[in-house]
Amino acid sequence: MREFPEELKTTLLKSLLLGIALHLLAVFFSTGFHRPDEYLGMIQFMTYKLGLLPASDLSWEFPAQIRPWAQVWLYYTQTKVLGAIGITNPFHLAFFYRLLSSMLALFSMFLVSLLIPQYIKSTRFRILALYSCFSLSYFPFFHARTTAENFGITFFIFGLYPLLKTTPPKRISAMMIGLCWGLSFIFRFQMSFMIAPALIVFLVKNRSFDFLYSWITGFLLSLALMVWGDHWGYGVWTFTPWNYFYHNIILGRAGSYGVDPFYYYGLKIFLQGLPPLSLLFMFSFVWWWIKKPTHLLSVITLCFFVLHSVVGHKEARFIYGLGAFLPLFIFTMLEELDTRYALSQKKWAKIIFYLVLIQNFLFLVISSTRPAYGNFNFYKHLYQKEEKIERIYTLLVNRDPLKFYLKNPVEWVLVDSEIQQAQVIST
Repeated sequence: MREFPEELKTTLLKSLLLGIALHLLAVFFSTGFHRPDEYLGMIQFMTYKLGLLPASDLSWEFPAQIRPWAQVWLYYTQTKVLGAIGITNPFHLAFFYRLLSSMLALFSMFLVSLLIPQYIKSTRFRILALYSCFSLSYFPFFHARTTAENFGITFFIFGLYPLLKTTPPKRISAMMIGLCWGLSFIFRFQMSFMIAPALIVFLVKNRSFDFLYSWITGFLLSLALMVWGDHWGYGVWTFTPWNYFYHNIILGRAGSYGVDPFYYYGLKIFLQGLPPLSLLFMFSFVWWWIKKPTHLLSVITLCFFVLHSVVGHKEARFIYGLGAFLPLFIFTMLEELDTRYALSQKKWAKIIFYLVLIQNFLFLVISSTRPAYGNFNFYKHLYQKEEKIERIYTLLVNRDPLKFYLKNPVEWVLVDSEIQQAQVIST
């Protein structure tokens, strides 16, 4: 922070305060989950550990022992602490889970913002980059998610930040980098697609074996914590990274959820982000990969993208974490293009720029002010009813009832709309 330009500190503070407000908005409104794993692999596992759910209700990941317990343990600890002061409402508890996830991620973006002056020289583009660190279209929504993808990139940035500073990390910093990257790997094993190339590039450029020894110490410490945590969760000694690899890669379990072509992520970014915003995202990455091919950020993002593209089963959320580098990528690209072609003086470029700003603002408001799960308000309504609800009739199969949010066991009855017969679904 002492190296940060004085003339930008006020802008940094304003952009950070705006980011805090937007993130709190998303924490409050984006209730529920974006993808089922956010509940099934986190909250439901925690509910089991609290003794409120039988193991038979957990997904196949539990008997396969492929999911690490580190993130679950954080929410479990929160639940115990909050319960000790009288906060037991599951919706209030979930608010604090999202708050923890969001604030950790927000701090990681604060670290990214501190790097802005190192890469961008123009005051105008520095200011835009600082604001984008905290208010890019999907950041508040993504950061509020209790997902492995969110925690994985967050802790990776914690370890990456010292490597990107102009002064090389000292031995104690190297151990902390190893610890943070180890935690990043534990939260999401696919973060190895970034960790391995980042370590290789740094060592090739610096040839620091003292750094390597200290890094390994920190990384092994995190693995020891993982093994202990998984024993706490599963009740037996196990090594979840191997279990994950064995079931999903060797046995091909991941492919059973669908296999997509190599170009899937490029198409998804284009369609989900919507042009021109999505095109700006895509071009900034390609520009960095071409213009700065040996830069640490280019290597890790390209490896992460390519390796995820090679893996058969793909979901857009798997690469959301790449967006953490967009503020640096977009505005270094725009700064150079403006220097070469005076884009800021061209009317068409200004029109596109304002369209992107409006589009980003609309996406930001929409994603931050609506429930992440459309049916979540039903559970709120159910929880708030004074009478005890013991049976619910439904026309739809409710495969995974959100039992964490129920006051008491509920019997779900599937009604056949044609013959008006009820079939009891076990819960």
